Amino acid sequence: MQKLLVFTDLHLLPKGETLIGLDPGARLAQGLAHATERHRDAARIILTGDLTHNADPPVYACLRRILDS
Repeated sequence: MQKLLVFTDLHLLPKGETLIGLDPGARLAQGLAHATERHRDAARIILTGDLTHNADPPVYACLRRILDS
């Protein structure tokens, strides 16, 4: 059986904006850092749901930068 990690409904926002007082981009980066450090045996990391809050193209570019790092 393979281990899969799932991140769902990220709701990323433009840099500097928060959602209920939280920075979704920073939280995603923290979650990915934790996943790569503590779950090296995972076969995949899967992103589902609303990746951005308002479907802004620049926010998708930010998501790409986070994932590339």
